[in-house]
Amino acid sequence: MIAPSWAIAHWDPKTLFTLENGTYLDHTIPFVDWSILIYYTIFAFYVVLPFSAPKTDVGRRELLVAVQFIAISSWLAYLIFLFLPAEVDLRNQAQAAQATPSWTDPLYGWFYWLDRPYNAWPSLHVTQTFLAAIAISRWWKARGLHLRIVVMWILWVALTISTLTTKQHFLWDALSGLVLGLLTWWFGFRLAMRTQNIFGNRNASVQT
Repeated sequence: MIAPSWAIAHWDPKTLFTLENGTYLDHTIPFVDWSILIYYTIFAFYVVLPFSAPKTDVGRRELLVAVQFIAISSWLAYLIFLFLPAEVDLRNQAQAAQATPSWTDPLYGWFYWLDRPYNAWPSLHVTQTFLAAIAISRWWKARGLHLRIVVMWILWVALTISTLTTKQHFLWDALSGLVLGLLTWWFGFRLAMRTQNIFGNRNASVQT
């Protein structure tokens, strides 16, 4: 990352949410060490996404669209990481709470190495899993798997909260990650999915 090499942070997101006594809201959110397990469920969304797509030409095209828009939203976030960097300086709270060795230490250590503190806002944990959940919900709804959809969205909410309780992100990061996901879905992903469905119906009619 260029931002860390310059040691530059353009602003501090935690200053957006300040309580009446001057305390930052992000500092009042408790550190919950075991919530790193929920934080890791981002990989479950990655795995479930391709296996949930219908095994049809339309399903494969929709899966490609989903992956493409997840990639597009990620590149938009990378531009923000680069040109409007903000450093997540909450990890000291986590380290203070883990004064003694814990079974979660390796899990945090790996993510500290992977997810640099300047990869703050928007939270790609929130953005990418939101878009994946939208696509998975579409396919599961068509198959009548409504209970799975409910469970998945509960997990998504828990994952979003875990970005705060692991001290990996500010509240602003999670909110802006959701906004990026919504904008990507509304202005691109949603329309592209609709187009794929139309073309799929046309092709089916021709083959018939």
